Amino acid sequence: MEEVILVQLIYEGKDITKDIDIRTADLTDCSGGKFDSIILEINNPTNDWSRWKPQKSHELELRKDGFSSGKMFIAIVKQQDGLIILKAIPIKKESKEKRTKSWENVTFLELLNEFAGKHGLSLKTYGIQNYLYNRVNQVDETDFAFLNKRCMIEGYILKVSNNQLVIFDEKSMESQNGITLAASDIVGNFKYDNKDTYGAVRIVYGNIDNTFKSPSGTGEALLIANLEVNSIGEAQRFAKNILRNSNKYEHMIAFDTKLNTNIAAGSSLSLSGLGLSDGKYYIYQIIDKMVNDKTTFFLRQIPSW
Repeated sequence: MEEVILVQLIYEGKDITKDIDIRTADLTDCSGGKFDSIILEINNPTNDWSRWKPQKSHELELRKDGFSSGKMFIAIVKQQDGLIILKAIPIKKESKEKRTKSWENVTFLELLNEFAGKHGLSLKTYGIQNYLYNRVNQVDETDFAFLNKRCMIEGYILKVSNNQLVIFDEKSMESQNGITLAASDIVGNFKYDNKDTYGAVRIVYGNIDNTFKSPSGTGEALLIANLEVNSIGEAQRFAKNILRNSNKYEHMIAFDTKLNTNIAAGSSLSLSGLGLSDGKYYIYQIIDKMVNDKTTFFLRQIPSW
């Protein structure tokens, strides 16, 4: 009888699946804002894994039934009695150093290309505008924290995946038709949650004082006083995008299904058969639990503006 491989582990380019016993292999896929990650637990009762000498920035890849996690790099190594625990993310540890730098008369695409080249990533963009900035400052921040903030204030999403820096327009992704899941696809109970929202964002910088009010909903105003802006128009654009980003998790729902690696975070999804929770959602996170054959979905309702 042919041996069935449930989860494959490619470690530093070598398939070591037959040499180890995987207890947990969870892949977290995020739509942006946070890095994707792998949590890997490997049974190690006789310390066999010591010969692999796992270290930070070593390369991992999970595969199952034709699906691949893409290449990730070890960020955390832990050992407990009889167990090795590894966490991997799409960037190497060197990418998490904090830096300070300033740019003048620089475009958004120039920034993206600079950071992509610096970290050995190919750049992919979808639906973005190439804004020109009079001045941009990175102050004691990691490159990706700085770039993620810059994308957020422009209404864009940053994602690092399989040696690619991907930047896309979030509203365009939300507008896709997506797929449909029915109540019968859900395993166990679903969980609904909501959070308070802001009624406005006010940006104050130098002689610029601009407020963008929410077209829907009420709440306190969020004051932003440390963001460099060069015009009222730029302040209005930033305020609108910051408010939308802050309020987009107002209505959330989470549930489990059977393992489904065909659906990715950043996709739209319609729910039916749940009653009040029916409707169109955006998938902001998915956890594929490859050993347990289960996928956990985290969805948020799509803002109307």
